[in-house]
Amino acid sequence: MKTAVKTEERAIEILNQWLNDNLTEELLSTNTVIEDLETKCECGTTQGMRAFYEGGKIFAVVAICDSCGDDDNSISDVLNVY
Repeated sequence: MKTAVKTEERAIEILNQWLNDNLTEELLSTNTVIEDLETKCECGTTQGMRAFYEGGKIFAVVAICDSCGDDDNSISDVLNVY
């Protein structure tokens, strides 16, 4: 697992950027989803957020943690793509 961010706002910002960076003509007519989920961070299990295009085959996750998270972490350090 990669590092975490500290706030939900930063997680949403990163996931929206990932969605925009992965937008293709085929995905223009599909809905995007950002939802809560349980994930892992450096110090254990934590809340996170997942983003994906409906009907898409990949999704991205960002962990959110008050203890080990840092909103200054780079996107590549916190974004997990599956």
